[in-house]
Amino acid sequence: MIGVVLITHGRIGQSMLEVATRLVEIQKDYIQVVSSCSYDQPELLVRVENAFKSMPDCDGFLVLTDLFGATPTNVTQSFMRAYNLAVITGLNMPMLLKALTYHKQALSLDELAGRVYDASKACIVLEEGDK
Repeated sequence: MIGVVLITHGRIGQSMLEVATRLVEIQKDYIQVVSSCSYDQPELLVRVENAFKSMPDCDGFLVLTDLFGATPTNVTQSFMRAYNLAVITGLNMPMLLKALTYHKQALSLDELAGRVYDASKACIVLEEGDK
């Protein structure tokens, strides 16, 4: 199974997970949430690594972050060699719902990441009224 780690600013990740659990059944042992705002860089690195270590039976980790180029995404670079990771930025609810649904299936990390990425992009829609 693939573990899912949300690394976000403030309580964004925890709040989104709370909403998502009302819509899909989750496997709590394979999902971790880390907030980047409450800690300095060394403490954040420890907390992210602890999130990975808390799921030792995983074949890899899908990391979802809220903002490309910001601390939640940047901190993942420290773990790319030590862990089998795929990182997707721009966390949105469809992305999270797909990750929580697909990570339980017998998919490789690459397959899971691809499906979640494609599904999250497909759910971004621009609607415009009459001008």
